[in-house]
Amino acid sequence: MTIPKIKVKISDIEFNTQSVAELLYHDFSEKNKTLPFKERVFHAFPQLAATIKNGMTNAEIYDVVKRMMYKEYEKYADEMEERRMELLSKFEVFQSAIIPKMLDLFEVEWSKDSQDITCYLGLYAVFPRNVLTKEYWIHYKTAEDVVMRASIHEINHFILFEKWKAMHGYILQEQPSYPDVLWFLEEMVVDPTLNTKEIQEVAPYPQKAYQIFYDNTLNDISIEEHIIKLFKERKNMADFLDRAYKFIEDNHKDIIDKCG
Repeated sequence: MTIPKIKVKISDIEFNTQSVAELLYHDFSEKNKTLPFKERVFHAFPQLAATIKNGMTNAEIYDVVKRMMYKEYEKYADEMEERRMELLSKFEVFQSAIIPKMLDLFEVEWSKDSQDITCYLGLYAVFPRNVLTKEYWIHYKTAEDVVMRASIHEINHFILFEKWKAMHGYILQEQPSYPDVLWFLEEMVVDPTLNTKEIQEVAPYPQKAYQIFYDNTLNDISIEEHIIKLFKERKNMADFLDRAYKFIEDNHKDIIDKCG
């Protein structure tokens, strides 16, 4: 069995800047309401809350974020490198115990041609990912238990995507993103797949999908509970993913209306 390694690197400043700035753009706030993105940014970076003003253009917002990022990266460079080395040792358990269990759960072989997994440390209010390149980004000061829980969450997306490719292929050059059906699938299956006895034995970090999936209902049942029920009734992982995808596809508009 091929087990991907987890690498830890320092995030590119420009990518970090764009990732934070776009959460503050007016058009982003209007189209995606699955999380309180702006509030998370201002909580993580109070200096931005005091600087970003109503009426600013997206370009002006970007410039404010960029100036902050360059100052912070210069100020905390040594701390970030120290944290990078710490996490490298902490992540050894993923390759030895956690990832093998997750691959078994999804009934998938990690291709020898697939990339290793890279965790980037930077200054992030939410944690971006890219399932095509197997990369994710976190705030370097994030508490260890949250880093472990978030890493398991993101790796779950990567493994699901490998399973989906094995089942149906994937020819697009961009990863699934909100409001794609596959994006909703990736986010909703976090709860049932990662809270199994097998996964919790090696990774005892209870997992939840986005709270909005529990708060909103379809046919008087929470959206998330529909997915959990399908998981419990599965014949195998492929059966579950196909049926869950079909459920989301059939109710896509309602789900977006409730969660978007």
